[in-house]
Amino acid sequence: AFDESTAALARKLGLRHVDSLVWEYEGMATGGASLHSKQAPVIRHSAPMHALGILRAQLLVALLARGHSVFVSDVDTVWLRDPTHFFGSHPSCVGVDAALGNDCISAEGDAKHQGWLNSQLNVGLILLRPTPLALELVARWQGQLERPGTAHVNDQDLMGRIIQMRHVKRAGPWSYVQQMPAKRGDDVNAFFVPPPGAPAAPPSLGSQHARTEDFKGVEGLTFGVLPVDTFMGGHTYFSQRLHERHGAAAPLVVHATFQFSHSHGKRQRFREDGLWLDDPDAYYNPTNGFLTFVPEVPNWKALEREVLDERRRAEAR
Repeated sequence: AFDESTAALARKLGLRHVDSLVWEYEGMATGGASLHSKQAPVIRHSAPMHALGILRAQLLVALLARGHSVFVSDVDTVWLRDPTHFFGSHPSCVGVDAALGNDCISAEGDAKHQGWLNSQLNVGLILLRPTPLALELVARWQGQLERPGTAHVNDQDLMGRIIQMRHVKRAGPWSYVQQMPAKRGDDVNAFFVPPPGAPAAPPSLGSQHARTEDFKGVEGLTFGVLPVDTFMGGHTYFSQRLHERHGAAAPLVVHATFQFSHSHGKRQRFREDGLWLDDPDAYYNPTNGFLTFVPEVPNWKALEREVLDERRRAEAR
């Protein structure tokens, strides 16, 4: 709970929560656009967004160090079913250190390759197991986020630099393993200096004086790729309507990626599909009513004939 109002709600509902992390901005942020302001600038990177990434990484380090399995879901999601059984049975989640969402928009390619790494992994959906390698991954992520000069790079890009696709090998269905080339010279792993009171990092992270400018993959990290037909993004759900095809899998979650207008556009996409239930009754009963119209569908064949006739007349001249 990054702010007092959220912490108060969690206490009221009797929900276990962490309230030691402090959010220093007046409004929350998504993709650089503040949720509390309709006039917020639409930018990709911002100090609030970067600070949010740091807080998330700090929380994950703390939870993993205490032996918890963790699943992280961005706020721009709607969950349709309980994922517990999936996490305990699907090969993308069993026997791995971490499992991440995928921005792949080809469900056919994803199913054929059983986790197709033809696009960026998405940190909006992450499953983490309490293993030394998962802790190492998140600790490095936190370290890169806390480096000076990284405010212009979003947390997803930084994660992609640590999980280096050119150094991964197939581990099994829906899973891969990081295999880094042999170290040369005095190259060392990236690391960060933990804040006072933070959990100790695993020994494999090496010296705290290591060169933090290096992006080194986590040797031996096994990670799963969550299938896009079950963990749907905005393109596969709203545009392709993949879930409506005959024989399609029932999605667990819809993640409003690939959308315009940031938070406002994401809400509208959910609203159009009946997945946004937070609107007051007045939203659907405005004082001045609604503007309605009957769309006119052109007679394309008639238009085509007209164009062809005009071309023939022009050629005859």
